[in-house]
Amino acid sequence: MSSGQSLTVSDAWWSDKWIGIKANGTKDMGAVHFTDVRLERYGPMIVMRGAPEILLDRIESLEARSSSYGMGFLRATDRIGRLRAHNLKFVGAREIDNANDAFAAICLWGKGAEDVCRDWEITRFDLRNLVMKKGRRYRNADGISVERGHDDGLIENGVIRNVSDAGIDCKGANCRITQVDIAGARESLKLWDSSTRHGRIISRSPRFAHIIVAGNSGQGPIVIDQLECHGDPTRPVIAFEGTSREVVIRTLVAPKGQILYTADERSMSASLRLNGTKVL
Repeated sequence: MSSGQSLTVSDAWWSDKWIGIKANGTKDMGAVHFTDVRLERYGPMIVMRGAPEILLDRIESLEARSSSYGMGFLRATDRIGRLRAHNLKFVGAREIDNANDAFAAICLWGKGAEDVCRDWEITRFDLRNLVMKKGRRYRNADGISVERGHDDGLIENGVIRNVSDAGIDCKGANCRITQVDIAGARESLKLWDSSTRHGRIISRSPRFAHIIVAGNSGQGPIVIDQLECHGDPTRPVIAFEGTSREVVIRTLVAPKGQILYTADERSMSASLRLNGTKVL
């Protein structure tokens, strides 16, 4: 694809390939629209760089595979003007080979100054089975992964099941996560520097913690309107990792004997308020 060229795919049924569209060598594409697309036994649908607009609507990927370019619906770097991803269904076929890479059904990727998007939404999704095999490397497979620079976003109305790492790993500033139900992750949410304002979160049977809070450059508290914790009460509500952030959970619903937090030695000045009471 050439610079400025738009891409539209509609009413498509693709099967048995390792990648759909490889456009990570093209900078400044035109608008990218995928609607009513079914993938079977497929690798990533599109791997790309910047675009003024990305629209994904009514996409399903069944028996999904991984490849050296990732997996899922979208892996995007560089400047994105506007992203709308709605009505998504993903079911992984088998475990991902243990690799020094990150995988997610949607990955807003990159760590440079040009890797930005400040108008994005991911809503109405069902993502299952993003699992990396055990091995020498960290099992880095998330449901949704959002790197820094992807700010002012919304993740809403979704289900995530059975992932190796975080259900949602969000480093974007001023993002909102609400009405999500996550089960079978290492941690349901991993919230970083300035991911600050969230609604109702349901977390079921995490292997490590319901929420990890990390990073120190955020401004103001991380606020969650309602968090519902299910499963083993020895898995903490919040695990503070190298951070002095303040966390406020306005309504916590949890089983009897629930461990409320853990904090490493770099997190001794962190703060946690639950149901109106300061507990850390």
